Amino acid sequence: MTEFPAAAATVSAKLRVLVLDSTSFVGARLLAALAGSDWAVPVGVTRQQLMAEPGSLDAIRSVDAVVNALSEDPQAIAEGAQRLFEAAKALPALRIVHLGSMVVYGAAGGVVDETSPLTAELGPYAAAKLAADSLARACPNAVCLRPSAEYGAGSRPWSEDLGRLLLAGRLGDLGTAGEGQCNVVHVDDVVQAIVAALRSPDAAGRVYNLSQPHALTWNAYITGYGRALGLNPVPVISPLRWRCERLLAPLLKVIEIIGRKLGLRTPPLVSPSLARLFTQTIRLDSQRAERELGMVWTPLERGLAEAAAPLRETR
Repeated sequence: MTEFPAAAATVSAKLRVLVLDSTSFVGARLLAALAGSDWAVPVGVTRQQLMAEPGSLDAIRSVDAVVNALSEDPQAIAEGAQRLFEAAKALPALRIVHLGSMVVYGAAGGVVDETSPLTAELGPYAAAKLAADSLARACPNAVCLRPSAEYGAGSRPWSEDLGRLLLAGRLGDLGTAGEGQCNVVHVDDVVQAIVAALRSPDAAGRVYNLSQPHALTWNAYITGYGRALGLNPVPVISPLRWRCERLLAPLLKVIEIIGRKLGLRTPPLVSPSLARLFTQTIRLDSQRAERELGMVWTPLERGLAEAAAPLRETR
C-alpha cells in the first residue's frame, strides 16, 4: 500500500468518504488508500450503480465527504455531477473533491495555470468535463482537481495501450512527431492530492492543476517507458512508418468496435487525437498544488517502472 503524506490539518474522528466511480482507475486506488488509512472509512459507488439505481446517492446524507471520480463516459460524468451537486445544496458542510481534467483547457498552447480560459472545443468528453467542472466551482465547499494524463499500472490509455504499442514495435522515438509537451501525473499523486483536499479546510473553493512539474516531451516519456519495459534499444519510428500507422487507424478502429462487441482484446489504436497529442505545446502549471496541497511528485523513472511491471510480467 502506498503511503500518502497527511495534510497539516488533523482529523479527530474517522471521515466517512463516499467515492463515486469506485472501480475506475483512480477510484479503485483511492478506495484502497482510504481503507488502509487510520482516518477514513470509504464507501464505494460504481458508475453502473450511479446510473442505474435511483437511490445510489442516498449515502450522501450519511457521509462527511464525497470524491467525484466519474470518468470515461461523458453521459455519466455530466449527469452524475448534476445529481451530486444538486443533492449537495442541502448539505453545506459536505466536502466534495471533484476530479476534473486538463481537457477543459482545450487546444491551448504554452504554460497554462488555473486561471486560464476554459473551453469544450475538444468534443463530448471535454464538454461533459467542463459542465461538471462548472458545477464544482459553483459549490463553496468543493475542491476541483484538474489532472493531466493519469498513468500507472492499470491505466489503459497511458500505460497499457502505449506499452503494448511499444512492445509490438509500433511506437518508439517518433522524431519531430513526438516533440510535443507531455503532461502526465502518476495515479498515486492524484490520490495524494485528493487526500490533501479532503483533509485541508483551506482547500475549499480552490482549483488545482495536477501534472509532474518538469518539462517533458512525448519522445522522452515514450522512450523512458520503453526502457522500463525492458526494450534495449527502444524502437525508432521513421516518418514513413508513422504515416502508415496513422493510415491504419480507421481500420483498427473498426476492428476495435467489433472486438468490443465480441468481448475480444483488439490491437491498441494510434488514433488521430493521440497523434495530435504527441505534438501539443500546452504545459500544465501545478505550482499552486505544490504550495497549498504540499504535493510531492512521484519521480518519473519510478512511476514508469511501476506502470511497466504488469506488462513485463506477462512478456
